[in-house]
Amino acid sequence: MQQQSSYIFRGGLVTLSGLALLVAMYITVGWLIVSGDAATLQEAREQYDAMFPTALQDGGVRMATAIFASFLAFVLAFVGRNHVEGARRSIAQVIMILAALLTVVNLTWVLR
Repeated sequence: MQQQSSYIFRGGLVTLSGLALLVAMYITVGWLIVSGDAATLQEAREQYDAMFPTALQDGGVRMATAIFASFLAFVLAFVGRNHVEGARRSIAQVIMILAALLTVVNLTWVLR
């Protein structure tokens, strides 16, 4: 029973990493989509801000959230992939790659 609950917990880590990755992707890819469709930068910012609740209206908070979520996704997938097999292991590896890319992209935007 102990080993089964441990497996379920670690398999859940991969699921949680996927959810964290979705948060980071929503923040990052959302800007790419909105900025491509808007006529001006001001219009793009207004549309992008409208996508988020008031607490995430500030660009710094939003960017920090995206960086934290992508880093968290990477760590959870890294820990979880050692304890799952098959398709979940492959999913964890894809999550790790995408989370690392999103972290680099967001850090590049912050340092720019």
